[in-house]
Amino acid sequence: MSGRRICCRSFKGGCSMPEGWNINKKTKIRLAAGILVILTLFRFYLGIKMPIYLRADTVHDEYLYVNYAGSILRGEWLGDFSSFTLLKTASPALLLALNYILGISYSASMAMGYIFSVVLFALAMYRLIGSRRFAVVLYVFLLYSPVMFHEENVQKIYRGGYIVIFTLLVFAAVIGQHKAQNKKEFAGWTVLGCIVLPIFYFLKEDSVWILPFVCGGMLVTIINLWRSNHTWKQMKIAAVLSPLFVLACVTFGYKVLNYHYYGEYTITDRSDTYYKEVLSDLLRVDDGTGYEDLNVWVSRNMIRTAAEHSVTLKELLPYIEQSWNNWFKEGKEGTGDMYVWAFRDAVSMAGVYDGGGVCVDSYYKKIHEELQEAYDGGHLKALDGRIYISPIARGFTFEEMAAYYGKRLPQIAKMLVAYKENVTAVREPRGNENELTVMAALTGSHFLRDGMAGQYRRYDERMAEFDNQITGLYQKTGYPIFFGALAGILLLIGTTFSRIFRKQASGRDVSVLLVTLGMAGSCLALVFAVMWFCCFLYDRRVYDYLCAVVPLMETLEMIGLYYLYRYVRSLVQKVRIEK
Repeated sequence: MSGRRICCRSFKGGCSMPEGWNINKKTKIRLAAGILVILTLFRFYLGIKMPIYLRADTVHDEYLYVNYAGSILRGEWLGDFSSFTLLKTASPALLLALNYILGISYSASMAMGYIFSVVLFALAMYRLIGSRRFAVVLYVFLLYSPVMFHEENVQKIYRGGYIVIFTLLVFAAVIGQHKAQNKKEFAGWTVLGCIVLPIFYFLKEDSVWILPFVCGGMLVTIINLWRSNHTWKQMKIAAVLSPLFVLACVTFGYKVLNYHYYGEYTITDRSDTYYKEVLSDLLRVDDGTGYEDLNVWVSRNMIRTAAEHSVTLKELLPYIEQSWNNWFKEGKEGTGDMYVWAFRDAVSMAGVYDGGGVCVDSYYKKIHEELQEAYDGGHLKALDGRIYISPIARGFTFEEMAAYYGKRLPQIAKMLVAYKENVTAVREPRGNENELTVMAALTGSHFLRDGMAGQYRRYDERMAEFDNQITGLYQKTGYPIFFGALAGILLLIGTTFSRIFRKQASGRDVSVLLVTLGMAGSCLALVFAVMWFCCFLYDRRVYDYLCAVVPLMETLEMIGLYYLYRYVRSLVQKVRIEK
């Protein structure tokens, strides 16, 4: 290349570049911002063009939320009381209803919501780490995360995508509140926490896993405030706790609303009801068969054994047999928590749900009291030596737990690290035409109608193929990133603890360490709980239930790589100085 060359004095040893190539800092920032805007707009485009997989035949899942949303829009809360009314928490339906009111399609809301959550999360992590480059890399890495190209999370009209979005927002609110640099920032993160924590908590029935991080983060923030010289520290401490207070108020209001409409002071019928107690009673029945199959939680024989000690349950047996046959085929056993749904359907077949919520709860109370009396009197034997993390989930002995987790945990870890079960697909809609039309209208989504399948399919297949290529890049780099990040996190832990013992650690070092350990602990807790509940399911379904783990895992990976980079850079500088 011709032309005069100039020296770049900012680099030791001298390097040269063509004249006119010396870009100032402001231009570099503008160029980087432009690239980020383009990447963000392209990600939004991919989101709104995501092929949607409508399943109108899922009366307990997607279509249930569509029905809930329709009832909310009509001002009827969750609709007329039936065996479907208190099945699941209401946040997904409320979000669907809000999208409909605002005229936003499901795909657009998912894309905008995810981009918004990643922006705020990256900003909170910037305040924590103190590096703009780290925040930018984290933003891009999360922006194109495979978890939000996964069929279960964004193609189905379900709750996986919302769980990912609000997981990031809750973590951002806690971290942002802790590292806020002024009053406006602190107020903004506080308001965010008050809004997103209740929404997240009622997206699913097992959202309690996030509370240890939330409470731990708030405790650290309160300690820092108490030790500081801030004015009005008591008011600020109250503000830190306000998201928990709002969650408690929303929980109370939610239960009161259900009591007003249905006569049951509860969130779902699997909490704070006698239905939950009956399910727990059935799980503990020792029918003398050994209870060794991890896939079967409540067998037909366990129910028959329990019915020998409950007149009410014995009268229900014909309906139970019929429901079990409908769900699992004649003579077959139900797997996992399917007994929850089959038992509820049996009671519905018996006509109990026609009497309303008070009648249903009284009916379950009668069964529970009869079984409890049998347990207390020793007439009905309970399984011994088992640990239960939920009243409606199978219990494990220590031996079973060690064998199960020892065998399956490495498989689940590999699946998460390499995104093995992550896929975008093009699938035919399921359900009749009228139900699909209702579902499409409420969510603003298209589906493959007769006569249009070819046109839509070709376009959707191209979009799905591109999404899968992005996922493939993450899959190929999953192991190197993970092991590099693991080395960096070990260095972070080792060096920070060493500085703490020498009383040389900075407040930032300690904050980063606490957030890293808290985030990792949250991931492990969720993995442990999901594996427990999914002991009867194949890996793909486990991956679906672990959607909240993926962005947290990716954040930990970026933290680890950042500290590995810092360590390597310091070594290189040290070598240069010695030379």
